Amino acid sequence: MSELVLQIEDLVKEFPVKHLFRPDETVVAVDHVNFEVHRGSAVGLVGESGSGKSTTARCIIRLLDPTSGRVLFNGEDVASASGASLKQLRRKMQIVFQDPYSSLNPRMRVEDIISEGIRIHHLAKSDEQRRRRVLELLDLVGLEAAHSRRKPSSFSGGQLQRIGIARALAVDPDVLICDEPVSSLDVSIQAQILNLFRKLQLELNLTMLFIAHDLATVRHLCEYIVVMQDGKVVEQGPREQIYTAPRHPYTRDLMAAVPVPDPDLERERRRARKVLAAELAAEQEAAAADQGASSV
Repeated sequence: MSELVLQIEDLVKEFPVKHLFRPDETVVAVDHVNFEVHRGSAVGLVGESGSGKSTTARCIIRLLDPTSGRVLFNGEDVASASGASLKQLRRKMQIVFQDPYSSLNPRMRVEDIISEGIRIHHLAKSDEQRRRRVLELLDLVGLEAAHSRRKPSSFSGGQLQRIGIARALAVDPDVLICDEPVSSLDVSIQAQILNLFRKLQLELNLTMLFIAHDLATVRHLCEYIVVMQDGKVVEQGPREQIYTAPRHPYTRDLMAAVPVPDPDLERERRRARKVLAAELAAEQEAAAADQGASSV
């Protein structure tokens, strides 16, 4: 078993409801969430809009303060960190946002956007070293050196997301949190960005928490899947288990929406569903028998 990097323990996030007659009412956006992320792994956090997955990510990186629970990063509680300690934690946990158009400063050149974290954390000894690092990152994400002198308005959505990825990687993070990074892109571009994430994860041994609203997006990227619904984790497990034999009805609904072009894989999935249905029926029958026996 690889080293444990992130531990999410009973994470809760509540938001107050602004109502004149119910001033103490709250909405529970994240409800006692638990999962783990191991070094070098890619974990998919999946659920429909409003399921609490993005709020979970923001609590992990402390863009939001959790109401209760713990987020342990390399054994250190993120929720209790402050000052220089929190600054270092945020350097080691970077996030790629959903909308590249709004997450990049339109007034800054690409070179300044990518190198901002390098300057803040004093990761380069000179301007020349910083510029070389920017050019390395541009090449890593599939962009050209000439792009460093341009501003975000001259790029496509896919190119902007590549710039956002380069910015996140500039400070050598231990964990990369990807908050639905392809959902705002054209379908033709989504596959390119997903392939880029896969390439980076393998080449850099990145630890990734990849958030998506459907299981198709994370299918070939993540080896462990966490499924959220209404702020709760309803199911989690290895990719093979989730895709071939999902146990929770909500996960099965998500799976039903995933197209399967491989007929052999689809036959295997149908077979696994039959086995699972038989197991669940046997469990229910046994539970009913036990209940009947206890009432005699």
